[in-house]
Amino acid sequence: MKQLLMLLLAPLSLFGQNFLAADKLALNAPPSKSTTIPTLAHYLCDEQPDEAHKIRAIYAWITLNVSYVDSTDERDLWATPAHLERQRPERVLQNRTAVCQGYANLFCALATSAGIPCEVVTGLVKNLDGEVEQIGHAWAAAQINGDWQLFDPTWGVPPPGMSRFKVQDEYFMAEPKWFLLRHLPDDPVWQLLENPVTEQEFRNWSDGETMAFLEQAPTDVFKFQDTLNTWLSVNAASRMFASESRVLRFNGSNERVVFGLGQTYWGMFFDLRNTLDSLTDEAILTDTLEIDTLWFEEKINLMRRYHDRARDLFARLETPERIEKAEKFYTPEDVRALLEKIQGDMRTAVFEYLLQSYVEEVLSAEQLAQLQYQRALAHRTYAAAEAKMDCSKLDGTCFEINHNRSLVAIQFAQRQVRYAQELASGRTASKDLSTIQRQLKEARALYMEALEDCAEMRRRPPQFVFVDERIITARQGLITLRICEIRAEGTALSPEAEALLAPNKFTAKKAERLIGKLSRIAQSIEGIKDSIEVLGFELGTEFTQIALFNLHLESFALHFNLANLRFRFALHDYESAVAQNDFPNQKNAIRAVANQALQTARQSNAALDYLEDSGRLSASSIQQKQLKINKLSKAIKDFLDGV
Repeated sequence: MKQLLMLLLAPLSLFGQNFLAADKLALNAPPSKSTTIPTLAHYLCDEQPDEAHKIRAIYAWITLNVSYVDSTDERDLWATPAHLERQRPERVLQNRTAVCQGYANLFCALATSAGIPCEVVTGLVKNLDGEVEQIGHAWAAAQINGDWQLFDPTWGVPPPGMSRFKVQDEYFMAEPKWFLLRHLPDDPVWQLLENPVTEQEFRNWSDGETMAFLEQAPTDVFKFQDTLNTWLSVNAASRMFASESRVLRFNGSNERVVFGLGQTYWGMFFDLRNTLDSLTDEAILTDTLEIDTLWFEEKINLMRRYHDRARDLFARLETPERIEKAEKFYTPEDVRALLEKIQGDMRTAVFEYLLQSYVEEVLSAEQLAQLQYQRALAHRTYAAAEAKMDCSKLDGTCFEINHNRSLVAIQFAQRQVRYAQELASGRTASKDLSTIQRQLKEARALYMEALEDCAEMRRRPPQFVFVDERIITARQGLITLRICEIRAEGTALSPEAEALLAPNKFTAKKAERLIGKLSRIAQSIEGIKDSIEVLGFELGTEFTQIALFNLHLESFALHFNLANLRFRFALHDYESAVAQNDFPNQKNAIRAVANQALQTARQSNAALDYLEDSGRLSASSIQQKQLKINKLSKAIKDFLDGV
């Protein structure tokens, strides 16, 4: 009886077409051709003669390759966010398992990728014994050569006892009136009939009564084709809202339908979320994708509308079981947090695109300001999202915030430090000191923020290697920043040192204060050297060598100025003691200051030896610096001999 019914359900139009080649192509599809939806659609459809053969190849591949899984675990997840995620077409293609929703989703995803309009249809189904299933079902409608056709890839899976390698025709482009014997769509337009059947009629009528009704000329023609044409002329969101209106008019008292509509809105919410996530992921990863922020904001607002409408529909529910299922969807607080997170992703993507578009090695103040604006917007929305977010519920979302925020923080801090380095090396460094210090202060805060985010990522399994690499980058940045601070401080003090060393300009009080500042900087250099020695292996050989070179370069200049000042101090004390006839009493103190100057000159010379051994300075530069330190050392020694 079942076999006879299946034959009756097969549309007559199929018997005039030969789909053997399409079926064979689907049956023999190699794994390499089914890694992604576009790849599989290309393989199945590109060489087909028409849309009927394209959709046949898609139908054949799905029914022969995807297994129906309706485990206890799956039933527990039914109609929840986890279920929607599991039935996404990409997941179904990856896992090769699904329930009816997943079959229909993958069918339409492949059809759409092949350029065939397709819609997932939800509704009720009736068994051969006339019993209507309690749980809803999903199938598909696709427009083939201008006409809408009906498909049920789930019921097209070969049943037990039949060949797993033969495509079942019964639910492929099925005749609408025969299809209606077992399938009642929630939206009457997908009956594709001028005299649609109500749910009560579907439940109560026998097959014979239904066919008799459908054979009659309708008293009130339902112009479904005109409805579909108008419906398809608007965007996806408008189609959904229009479909909802028809469904509620036709089945508004049916709680299953109301819940199904809410679930559909949630499905659209998650689909749009995945689309936006994929877009921002690509933009952040490649740095070359420019995002239309106005369009992006519109989509975020549309996600909000989908959520609000789903919540409104769920509020109508009275059945405890369905209410329990509805409560597993995201709360309004969850959604607000998620949308703010997605806005932060958008701003991160804009930041990355702007950063990539700047080809200059050192950014201008204006370019830094543009980046800072986008970074601040992302930071603010991420902070707002975190304040509302339940990280245990929004799996992976908090990790993504830490990832994106730390990435931007490090990249922007690096540009700030590079900008400060340029100012510190310029002729106006002393005038720009406040700007340099501000940039470096902000950069330090960003590096520390990045380290905090990386620590959070480490606490969330699984562990990723890039997190450790990012921590090293931040630590390298802090050392580079500190070296830049030292250079800026030393450069800013150079004019004061030069003024004190000029003839008749030396004052002991100013010199003592300046020597104290330079000595503290020298101590900082030694402290950084110690840190690098401790972290040397972790920081990397190349970075360590460059950092130590820069430290010794600053050490040479700083100790040279410090030796000069101490020597000048010794000369000043000697002249004062002679003028006051107190030299014998001051002799030892004067010699101590001069010896300290000589020791400082030797430290400068030791730094120069390191610079020479590094091979990073030209021979002429080394020679010039050596002459300066030799001249100073000789003068100090001559003074000590004279004293």
